[in-house]
Amino acid sequence: MGTKMGPSIACLTMGYFEEGLFSQFDGQCPILYKRYIDDIIGAAVGPRIELQNFINFVSNFYPFLKFTHVISTSSVNFLDLKLSINDCKISSSIYFKPTDSHNYLLYSSNHPRSCINSIPYSQLLGAKRICSNHSDFTEASHKILAHIEHR
Repeated sequence: MGTKMGPSIACLTMGYFEEGLFSQFDGQCPILYKRYIDDIIGAAVGPRIELQNFINFVSNFYPFLKFTHVISTSSVNFLDLKLSINDCKISSSIYFKPTDSHNYLLYSSNHPRSCINSIPYSQLLGAKRICSNHSDFTEASHKILAHIEHR
């Protein structure tokens, strides 16, 4: 979102899009459909063809909107989350996007020490809150600390 109005415009556009979409689609809709600005996550139960019909309808509903999708029976990435199904339970861990540059403030920057010192704490706290398994948190915290030390 390049401008201050970008998220607001995206939310309004997607809201308008969804109103028309769900009122005109005649098939089986996903049992879960959640959106954050312009990122959508969903879950469906039933034949794969029903899900594919919904995805095709969404992709063709407004051709100027471009959608990418991933269909998986085990895990999916959404925002900075990796959601997985293990033993009929949903678990979450951190997903680092390939475009994430991990550009934290340099320790030598002219920011207040309290600001600079809070970066590792806040990053690790976020990881602790996101990761549902201790082993996932340990792995994520090692990655976070390595990126911070590298800076």
